[in-house]
Amino acid sequence: EAEEERDAALAEARELISRVHQLEEQGHSAGLAVVQELEGAKAQLAAAELKHTKAHSDLAASKKQIETQTAAAKNAENDMRLMYKRHKKEMTELQDKYKSGELEERYRVATHKAMQMKALVHKWVGYAREMG
Repeated sequence: EAEEERDAALAEARELISRVHQLEEQGHSAGLAVVQELEGAKAQLAAAELKHTKAHSDLAASKKQIETQTAAAKNAENDMRLMYKRHKKEMTELQDKYKSGELEERYRVATHKAMQMKALVHKWVGYAREMG
């Protein structure tokens, strides 16, 4: 009877040892799965951090480009204002000259000089023909 008990205890011990080995293998497999999942998560995190860094860099570049374009637009607006003021001033001066008759007088003088030049050229051409 003692031998049967011993054999039963030994069989139970062997079964327990087998069960422990089985659990260790399952634990090792589960550990490998956890490690693999952890490595996958690390790779995903690294990729996400890289995307975040690139997006941050792109955002900074876009921000700088917008600032540059805004400054250029303001400069263009200021230039247009100055050109408009200059044009308006020139138009006012021209209208004042027209109203005062200054332009008509200048035209009359220029026309008179042109007629004198035409007569002089005609005279020289005639003289050149006589000589020539």
